[in-house]
Amino acid sequence: MEKLTSQSWKEILAAAAAVFEENCEFLCGLDAQMGDGDLGLTMKKGYATAAEAAAALEEPGIGKLLMKVGMKMSSAVPSTMGTLMSSGLMTGGKALGDRQEMGAAELALFLGGFCDGIIKRGNVLLETAQSSMHWMLPDRLL
Repeated sequence: MEKLTSQSWKEILAAAAAVFEENCEFLCGLDAQMGDGDLGLTMKKGYATAAEAAAALEEPGIGKLLMKVGMKMSSAVPSTMGTLMSSGLMTGGKALGDRQEMGAAELALFLGGFCDGIIKRGNVLLETAQSSMHWMLPDRLL
């Protein structure tokens, strides 16, 4: 596996922002069936803010970059989903500490922290969070 760096994360967040912008209306439509219909707007704004914040930072430490990005996202989208996503980024970033490169083990560490942030902030059961992330993690990590 190629190693990820802060620059890699800037590119990942920019790509995520583009995906959420492209799918904004679709997500709003899905959310409208059971909620208030603003999920697409939240994700679009949240990840656009995350991408912009990351691009502006000269932070070699991946953990610190993601924690700072999560804080910016939290301010930009203080809704339920925005809070959960930003908490995931901040807690996942904290789990990485000062690392300047990420391999598979560090990615698993980040994803575990991301999941822990959602669990803690959202007060959800561990099984619920794991089932929503199962497609990203090998079975041995769940």
